[in-house]
Amino acid sequence: MALESLLMVWILTSSEAFLLRGPAGPLIAQLGGSVLLPCSAETPLPLEELEVEWRRTDSEALVHLFQEGEVRPESQSYDYSGRAHFLTEGFVAGNYSLQLTNVTRADGGVYTCKVFTNLDSNEITAEIKDIERLVVTGTGVASAYVGDEVTLNCSVDSHIPPGELENVTWKKKDQEMLVLVFRYDQIVPVSAHELYRDRADLFTAEIPKGNFSLRLKHVRPEDKGEYVCEAHSGHLSANTIIALQGLGPPPVQILALVLCVIALLLALGLGVPSCIHLVSNVMPRRYPGYVGEEVVLSLDKEDLPGTIVSVTWKKKGQVILAFQDGKVLLASPESSYHGRTEFAGNPDEDEDEDEDGDEDGDGHFSLRLKNVETEDEGEYICEVHTSERSERSVALQVCKCPRYALTFLQ
Repeated sequence: MALESLLMVWILTSSEAFLLRGPAGPLIAQLGGSVLLPCSAETPLPLEELEVEWRRTDSEALVHLFQEGEVRPESQSYDYSGRAHFLTEGFVAGNYSLQLTNVTRADGGVYTCKVFTNLDSNEITAEIKDIERLVVTGTGVASAYVGDEVTLNCSVDSHIPPGELENVTWKKKDQEMLVLVFRYDQIVPVSAHELYRDRADLFTAEIPKGNFSLRLKHVRPEDKGEYVCEAHSGHLSANTIIALQGLGPPPVQILALVLCVIALLLALGLGVPSCIHLVSNVMPRRYPGYVGEEVVLSLDKEDLPGTIVSVTWKKKGQVILAFQDGKVLLASPESSYHGRTEFAGNPDEDEDEDEDGDEDGDGHFSLRLKNVETEDEGEYICEVHTSERSERSVALQVCKCPRYALTFLQ
């Protein structure tokens, strides 16, 4: 009878449920970082009869498994392969916690830790409730010419609204020089180094989208180098580096200089005036224009001898306006320029002297382009023929400017 009582006590003691401890509350993880999902027994359990299983509650995906005395990574779901790990030698101390690395947005949710022995089982849950993120990306390289405006791209992706970020700073890396500071939804201009004041700005309309790209105006040779775009929010920070390269003179200036030197070498007798004339023809004049408005592209005939016989304005070989044999010829009805182009003056007026007292009516042949469209960007050619059989081409280009602004170059 005594033996039977002792056996009963042993059975009841052996089958007593073990207790597991989990996290005290929901967990917070950082995007791309790691998080520990706690799960441990109050007393270590025999390894030879132990099985530990971690799963997602929403999909029943197997996150990790310990079975028959060893870890079973081959059983893991593909989404967690190589990212979910048990703690080293944790099982000996009764610690069955899971380390999850390289956290993604999809990792948010509830997980179960189930522990089995030959006589009993128990489980706890752990929830990853919030996944913080602060990711800063950029294009890496940008180039510009001296005097130009350049954009250094920087994008901030965060769970925090862009306007509530603690700060976003732009620095010149090699000199640790502050270029621009954005703090709590406003730019702090006084914090910038004097070399960048009134030259550095953000695209404020793009900030709510996380676009913190830097617009640097009137580029100088000393602006060349690496720039750091860095975002801070609480304990989180991230940055990206953009290298500004180039910063030589514009190609058109180089070309003008080369052609000038060639002209001097081939015809030294033409002297400096010929070189100046060549440069004036190569380097275009800049015109601004805006969508929906009109722009006048001027024709300057100061260097042309004789009286104008014909004027033809073209874009990509297409005639958009012309004056020949005393008549004005408009663009064809199929052309997008039909009804939108005209001469700024009246070419049929007396060419001996116009209303401004200007002989030959030079200003009459300037091109007026109405209701400007974004498709109007491009290069325009004005061919001029005079009674002296001279010919001159005037090239115009249109710069790509922010939003709907266009810039025409003559």
